[in-house]
Amino acid sequence: MECQSLLTLFYFAQFLATIATAGMTLSALLIASFVSSITKKFGKKEAGSFALIGAGFIYVLAFVLSIQNPLVFAILLIVAVIVMGYYTISMYAYVTDVIDDFYIKRGTSKVGHAIAGFLAGALLTQIGHVSGAEQQTAEVANSIYLQKASNLSY
Repeated sequence: MECQSLLTLFYFAQFLATIATAGMTLSALLIASFVSSITKKFGKKEAGSFALIGAGFIYVLAFVLSIQNPLVFAILLIVAVIVMGYYTISMYAYVTDVIDDFYIKRGTSKVGHAIAGFLAGALLTQIGHVSGAEQQTAEVANSIYLQKASNLSY
């Protein structure tokens, strides 16, 4: 009987973890629709800094208060995850800005894209890809698959 109750507890914990993951994904999708308007209103750095500090404050508050009510604790953490989701999404904009700035200062973006396009076209030509064909041969499809699989095995 003891083993059965531990197994039930394990499955219940897995169920809760799945629900939590789904909730985090949905909250990220929810906040994604507001990132652009928040950023335009307050600025990237300001809104991102506020979100990071706000999420940290909520997590510290949840720890310090030692909330006993699971519903209140869950709501507090959901708000923290939504705020942290905003920061995570806006962080990708920071990275993109840094990359764009690097390319503008170095002038390497156009050259790099041209080389990448040439290499992709050369590889497709080598395996027998026919541009504009309605359907490619099975050998071409297999070669593309094998090329992709060989790049994934690193």
